[in-house]
Amino acid sequence: MIEIQRVTAETEPLFAQADERRLDSEDVAVRIAKGGFTLEYRPRPNALWNIVSRDEAEEAALCAGEKFIALLDGEPAGRVALRIGEHRLARVDGLCVPLALRRRGAGRAMLEFAEGWARERGLRGLCAETSDFNAGACQFLTGCGYALGGIDALRYVCASPEMRKAPALREMALFFYKMI
Repeated sequence: MIEIQRVTAETEPLFAQADERRLDSEDVAVRIAKGGFTLEYRPRPNALWNIVSRDEAEEAALCAGEKFIALLDGEPAGRVALRIGEHRLARVDGLCVPLALRRRGAGRAMLEFAEGWARERGLRGLCAETSDFNAGACQFLTGCGYALGGIDALRYVCASPEMRKAPALREMALFFYKMI
């Protein structure tokens, strides 16, 4: 059974220990289509492990809202931070499920919890950000009823690894939305 709990002083270390590893085996191509965007996934010739690392300031900014953890049979199974964003939308930040526990419902349960959180506050929808380098997150969000609604090609440009890349190879921010 999956339970979502607000982070307390005792559970804060569990929130901070998020396992954000992922195996990037597909490239995401964004295409402009009538009425929005479409996503295409192409297998990579070589899958790459991606281990996200952030400094304390980046982590604090990413998870600035109300923090929650998911428990699967009493064990930590994920985290999410929620906050009220612009235009009466809830921002879903820092959503993460440990690699070993994926595909067991914790991520979907946290998004369903986020929808209820947003409804309680009279918000009209939710927004979640990922990147075009994270095919798994894109597929997960679309599978949960989110639609790609925006792209920002410059959002990550000042991240030191991105500055060294040619513009066409830089990571882009993708913004997924779900209206409730």
